[in-house]
Amino acid sequence: MADADTAPTSLPDIGTAEFFKALSDPNRLGILADLVGCCGEPKTVTEVAESCSIDLSVVSRHLATLRRAGLVAAHRRGREAQYHCCYDELVRVLRATADTIEACCPPTELSCCCVPTTEGPVR
Repeated sequence: MADADTAPTSLPDIGTAEFFKALSDPNRLGILADLVGCCGEPKTVTEVAESCSIDLSVVSRHLATLRRAGLVAAHRRGREAQYHCCYDELVRVLRATADTIEACCPPTELSCCCVPTTEGPVR
C-alpha cells in the first residue's frame, strides 16, 4: 500500500491530496458552494461570512485553504480581497477523478450502494 505522500504511478494527475482535503470540511464545502452560486461574481470575506454560521476569522482561514488547493482565487480590490471559484480547475480534477474511477471500475448493473455477495446485493 502506498503511503500518503506518494500516489500510485498508474493514475493520471487528477489532483493533489490538498485539493481533496480542502473539500473534506463541511464549512469549506459550504463556502465553495456559496461562491459557485455567485456565477463567477467575486465576494469579499465579509460577504462570504454573512452566508455562513462561522466566525469571520474562520471563514478567512477556510478561504486560504481553498485558495492553496486551487479551488478559489483572490484578487485585491482596495483594502479587501475578493474571492471567486476556479471553475476550470474544479471541473478538471473532478472530471479526471470520475474518468479514472470509471476506467478502473466500469459501471455495472449494481449501483455503488450495493455490494454483491453470494446471497445477493447488500443494501
